[in-house]
Amino acid sequence: MGGSFAAMCSTQADSFGSVENKSEVPRIPLIDALGKKSALVRSDQIKVTVGDGVAPVKGSPKNPPAPTRGKYDVGDIYVDYLF
Repeated sequence: MGGSFAAMCSTQADSFGSVENKSEVPRIPLIDALGKKSALVRSDQIKVTVGDGVAPVKGSPKNPPAPTRGKYDVGDIYVDYLF
């Protein structure tokens, strides 16, 4: 059942780990599993602008899915989970 808990994951590619030792970011099997069971927030789904820089967004920017408890507060450069 999706949305039964909130999860947040960094998805900045090539920032940590490696495919060889199954620790790469983003770890697609982990992202897929969390997406099926949780209200998952990916760091690449929200447009972030700091000064003149804009973080790339995978696909179109969107609000994170609503968790079954609590809510998200989406700011210019952050996502907080409030419960």
